[in-house]
Amino acid sequence: MSNSTYLLRVSFDADQLGNQLVWAIVDGEPDQPNAFQRTGWAAGGLQFAQGDTLGFEVVGYGNPTTFAGFAITDATLITLPAPYVRPLFSPSPFDCDQATFDLDDFNPTSCVVAQNLKICSAHSPEILTVVEPAGIWKFSFVVTVQITRMDGGVETRVFSFDPMIAVGKDWP
Repeated sequence: MSNSTYLLRVSFDADQLGNQLVWAIVDGEPDQPNAFQRTGWAAGGLQFAQGDTLGFEVVGYGNPTTFAGFAITDATLITLPAPYVRPLFSPSPFDCDQATFDLDDFNPTSCVVAQNLKICSAHSPEILTVVEPAGIWKFSFVVTVQITRMDGGVETRVFSFDPMIAVGKDWP
């Protein structure tokens, strides 16, 4: 079985009231399975296999008459091992030895206008590899953005989401 490549795409609207990111996992290849689980014990979460890779993209939407674009000032991944399952798991399923990981080098945003929306996206050059063979983690992504308005105003906003990650196929 070959490893899969995924892209985590998170998005926000510059005018939304809440701080919840909309998120999706995009398959690297059309014939690969999707990591998002719609049914079964991991429903609503992500399920990876050891060796899978994950990239990151942030997309901002807005009214083209008011939204000029955004810049990412901080982006952090947080992985919290499941405390109720034995054996205890490492701090992260990815190739880092801590529970937090900073994605600091997002490429500058590019913007297009389509369907009466301004759509701006920023990509991270970081690609994380799943190194753990099995485990369960709460997975959070927190991003701070500076939203630039067409009138020159700048707003700082924080957005986040937090699904579950499972690695391996033999759970629970």
